[in-house]
Parts: sequence; structure tokens; C-alpha cells
Amino acid sequence: MKLFYVPKFERNANDLKLDVKLVPVMKDGSEGAAQTLEANYPQPTAPKVIVKPSKGYIKVGEKVTLKAIATGNPTGFKWLLPASLEVVNNGSLVAPQIEVTALKEGKQDITIEVTNAVGTTKETFSAFRCVERIRL
Repeated sequence: MKLFYVPKFERNANDLKLDVKLVPVMKDGSEGAAQTLEANYPQPTAPKVIVKPSKGYIKVGEKVTLKAIATGNPTGFKWLLPASLEVVNNGSLVAPQIEVTALKEGKQDITIEVTNAVGTTKETFSAFRCVERIRL
């Protein structure tokens, strides 16, 4: 009976294919000659992104964390906030996660730009609602 292993590999940003080496291992623990197989990657694309808020509803003056979750090995983030939101403690608007305070009631639409080696995606989301008071 033969076993085999595949050495560890990682995709680089624009790789189109991967040469996989299969190394057979014999019963006595010796290795046989490696065979190489070619595996094609899907075509690289600009990132796809979603925004996940820490809460769906908050009161005016409360804080909420916004987290961008993106595909395609993102290399940059840029948040564009409406006047009704303020970043907490002069925080960075170029990080994958930010904390904001709601300044007024209503649906809070935020925009984020995410960049990777292929391109930039710009998406707008209705992240959460801000209300005067939360009714239970």
C-alpha cells in the first residue's frame, strides 16, 4: 500500500495555476518519485466585500463596530461615512474594522472601497438603523 502527501502551498496574488507535487510514501517510509499535476486557479478578480455591524439597531450617541469582510487577499480599505456617523477617537478610516458613533436617527448607509492586486471594489451598504430609543 502506498500513501502520499502534498507539500504545503499558497496562492500568490495573480497566479493562474499551481503545479501540485504528489510524493508517494512506501510502507518502509521511503519516498518515491514525485508526480506533478497542474491545477488551474479561478481567474483573479477585484475583491467582493460585505460589511458586518456589531449591532443592527443602536440609539443616538451609541457606538457600533463595522467590520469589512472581503475576498481576494485585500491590501487596502477606505471607509466613506455619511455626516450622521462619526469615527470614534479620530480612528483610522483605512482599516478593515472601525468603530463609529451615530449622531442622528435613521438608516445609516456607509460606503467602503476595498483594493487588492487586481483592482478596487466600491460598495454601499445599509449597515444599521439608529433610533431615538429602543423599544422592547
